Amino acid sequence: MVVLQRAHLFEQQADLIVAVDVALEDHLTHAAGAETLWNHGRHNVTIGGDYRRRLLDVVSQQNARGTLSFTGSSTGSDVADFLLGLPRTSAIAFGNADKSLRASAADAYVTDDWRLSPTFTANVGLRWEFESPFTELGNRLVNLDIAPGFSSATPVLASNGVGGATGQRYPASLLRPDWGGVQPRV
Repeated sequence: MVVLQRAHLFEQQADLIVAVDVALEDHLTHAAGAETLWNHGRHNVTIGGDYRRRLLDVVSQQNARGTLSFTGSSTGSDVADFLLGLPRTSAIAFGNADKSLRASAADAYVTDDWRLSPTFTANVGLRWEFESPFTELGNRLVNLDIAPGFSSATPVLASNGVGGATGQRYPASLLRPDWGGVQPRV
């Protein structure tokens, strides 16, 4: 199989040239947290929490110059298909190459190390975690709004969060966050 990834196939030589994709990624996380300990009798109670804000800026495009695949499906020879300009498949990237994604995460917890006897300690507590879905700074996210029974599907944009198939309103992330991340600890 011959795979081409560049519009100009031949330059100074007769070799097939594979393009190199350039990508820029900038990941930044701001975080804050606190924890306090309280000792009282047989109890060692820990209370704490954290907050993180993630900033992901990506400038890249997978397959930005496109791909043509010559397999020999038309003539029986992949080189003959190439010379005749008969690719088996072709693909090219589309859309914006820059993405500015934002998300928040938080957690809070309380834990009690309860010494019931000199040889037995119960560690009990409760933890809550939340991770918001990513939003995009330019409101360029897209998802599908699916009608009941999968009878129709329409795209819904973050810039206009109303679904065309159901009329539902969506947040800027196009996904509803789950605030119920409570976990017992025993």
